Amino acid sequence: MTVSNLASIKKVMAELLAGKITSDKSDEELLSWLSDSKVEKAQLPVKIQTYLDELQEMDSDGNERLKLKIKTLKNLPYGVIAKYNQNILEIEEALNKSHYGMDSAKSVILETLQAAKYRGEVKLPFMCLYGAPGVGKTTFLKAIASALTVPIYFINMTGKSPSNIIGTDFVYKNADVGYIVRGLLESKCMNPIFVFDEVDKLASDDRYGSTSDTLLGICDSSQNNVFRDLFLDVELDISQATFLFTANSIQKIPEALRSRLTMVEIKDYSLFEKFTISKRHILPNKIKEFHLSEMLEISDEAINYLVESLQINEVGEKEGGIREVAKALERMLIKAAAELERNHLNHLLITKEWVIDRLGVSKLEEFRKQINDSFKVKPLKVGRIGTVHSLGVFSEIAGKVGDITCRIIPNGSGAIEFTGQMLDEPQDAAKTAYNFIRANYRCFGIEPHLLSCSDFVIHSHNAAIKKDGASAGVVYVIAMLSEILRRPVSDEVAMSGAVELDGSITPIGGVNFKVEACIQNELKKIYLSKQNQKDVPQEYFKSIDITLVDNLFELISLVFDNFDWHCSLCGEKLFKHQSKTANISWLHPNQSKCTYKHHYQDANGYPQEINEIK
Repeated sequence: MTVSNLASIKKVMAELLAGKITSDKSDEELLSWLSDSKVEKAQLPVKIQTYLDELQEMDSDGNERLKLKIKTLKNLPYGVIAKYNQNILEIEEALNKSHYGMDSAKSVILETLQAAKYRGEVKLPFMCLYGAPGVGKTTFLKAIASALTVPIYFINMTGKSPSNIIGTDFVYKNADVGYIVRGLLESKCMNPIFVFDEVDKLASDDRYGSTSDTLLGICDSSQNNVFRDLFLDVELDISQATFLFTANSIQKIPEALRSRLTMVEIKDYSLFEKFTISKRHILPNKIKEFHLSEMLEISDEAINYLVESLQINEVGEKEGGIREVAKALERMLIKAAAELERNHLNHLLITKEWVIDRLGVSKLEEFRKQINDSFKVKPLKVGRIGTVHSLGVFSEIAGKVGDITCRIIPNGSGAIEFTGQMLDEPQDAAKTAYNFIRANYRCFGIEPHLLSCSDFVIHSHNAAIKKDGASAGVVYVIAMLSEILRRPVSDEVAMSGAVELDGSITPIGGVNFKVEACIQNELKKIYLSKQNQKDVPQEYFKSIDITLVDNLFELISLVFDNFDWHCSLCGEKLFKHQSKTANISWLHPNQSKCTYKHHYQDANGYPQEINEIK
């Protein structure tokens, strides 16, 4: 409202206010008066205005709580509704600009907003973003609010009680409003985005009511239009506000509350994503902040070293998110700025060696060295019967080489026993391997009574450590066949792969760590599933012989030289025949001995398919 417009409304205002302000007021006086809370009072809902009149009739001298109550009631933004941006393409562009990756979470947000738009709504439903600390949940929510052009208000839920949310009863000496009212006051509208941050850390002490139950009421669309703050003791309509949540662990969110929320996982960034974010976003911003744009050159190797080193924290636990990476990059720039200043340099090249020299060897390097020393394997270049190198991953940050040993106990009943703290998954994988051998005993030339009249013990070395996962399936098969057939396996060979009953070898995780462990332990060969080919960095093929296999029959032919294959029907030993056209067949010494499907066609050096000769 401008001063030139005021003359035309003075008379109307004077009539409306029944003489409380007269038309002889100066323009400046009227402007001052219009900014007073009395005009806001005229905009109050009828019930609020009536209640406020009653409060103002009370003696407020010296009563700070009453003054606070009146002031809060006057200043609440009744009827003020922020306009949400509903342009989905603009929102998507803004989120992609502010956050690299997070494709799954972005899709959920954008699709939900699009659906809400068709329903005639603008706000998001009750939603919880969960994931490891530092993965960007908070900054992502801020980016959402910015894209929607709506205020956002965070409430840290760590140890909070119901009174923190809905206020304290006016009768108490230190009574005050709750965070919901504070958020409305700060946002200056009735439909901001409220974020209940770290809702998995709610106060466990419910002597004064359950915080979870309070949040349930807020998340109930049939109740939040009559929200009551205990301090103000009036009903407020907060139904147009958006209520979002964050958590590190969804298991710790009370089940009743969790069932009300749409859960959206914010997955941890991969190493490549962290490298990209560091190079494209964090470093340019930090370098600009330090005014070092023309003075620094940072190699990709240096960035990658820092990113990789932050996979674990100071106590050796896996570290998620990008927060610690940002801190490390800032420390690096502080060191660089000090060096430029101290040595009067105009340019500085930061390499991996510079980072190690100035910041020290990373905890990750030290931790990996400890793991490697603890699980050190020294190949003796000998063959071992019943014992095979297995591969594992420690805390998802380092590979390790172990051993699996199989032994036959005579005078048994075909039972299988596990030792060395093997948990359910490895036990199940070993049983699958054992049943594969039993199902194909004729192919391997095994006497049936050996399986039915003996017990088998599968032992995982380093018995003090619990073993989990199914990736040692191939190891169990080879170790058992080695023990049964008395065929040695080179101690320079390791393998990893899950197995199916039909002999398929399926992919496993942590391939890069496992291959690194083999190289560090000076092994010569590693067998992996062919389905893991994309997971093996090409540079590793130069350091160790990596053989990718499809199934157990192929693996057996490669591990055991000149393996004796037998007919799966009659058990007779087969001999390998190569024709003039280089086609390989596996044949019976006496073709008349087995008349059904006795011709084995081979493409990879083992009996792969059985075809009937007509």
